[in-house]
Amino acid sequence: MKALLLDVGSTFVKYAVCTDTQDAYVLQDKLPFPSPLTEEPFTVARAEIDTVIRAILAVGMENGCDSVWISVQMHGYLLRDRGGAFSDYFSWRSGGGDTESTALCAIDFSARGTRLKPNLPIAKLYPIRDALCGTELFTLGSYIAYLLTGNNIAHKTDICATGFFAADTLLPDTASVSGLVLPKVAETVSLCGNYCGMRVYTPVGDHAASVYGSGAQMDTYVVNVGMTSQIAF
Repeated sequence: MKALLLDVGSTFVKYAVCTDTQDAYVLQDKLPFPSPLTEEPFTVARAEIDTVIRAILAVGMENGCDSVWISVQMHGYLLRDRGGAFSDYFSWRSGGGDTESTALCAIDFSARGTRLKPNLPIAKLYPIRDALCGTELFTLGSYIAYLLTGNNIAHKTDICATGFFAADTLLPDTASVSGLVLPKVAETVSLCGNYCGMRVYTPVGDHAASVYGSGAQMDTYVVNVGMTSQIAF
């Protein structure tokens, strides 16, 4: 049995094929994450992301993989309007979110596993909320799940980074940007569909994946000193 592992970062999309009978990877490589169309807001062409992901999935098929596991950069999003048209990808590198409105400042974002900041999707979408009725939100993780399986879903570690969901109950915020259609949230990493015979599992947030992968215990303090870099005490 072989698994395809993807880490969709901001600079590279790294991937590996591994088996359940050996520790070493059968292969590992990377492709560049597409360059930005604009830098403020920091947007990336959706079609170019599609091309990279499908190219890597083809590697998985060529190597006989039967499952796909994904970690993904957090805080970015795409939108699909009522007519079905997709936006490009708004990266976590984009700022411009509303961090001063009374409505957002009244929210306890610590209960949502995040804080109010300029790149938080809820803060970026709040100023244009009146134009979003019927628009569907995708995180990058849930978009990749949708691309591969047709399901707009991801693990809570990815989707809670939008600021729209309670971290403990996973209840959605339907008041601050009413009319926005939100992704489905998986509490555990679970099957979300199939792509060309490979089982696809709900994408997880890359920071959470790196902390879990470090082997840190519950009494461990983990400091992030750079993108994907961890120092554990």
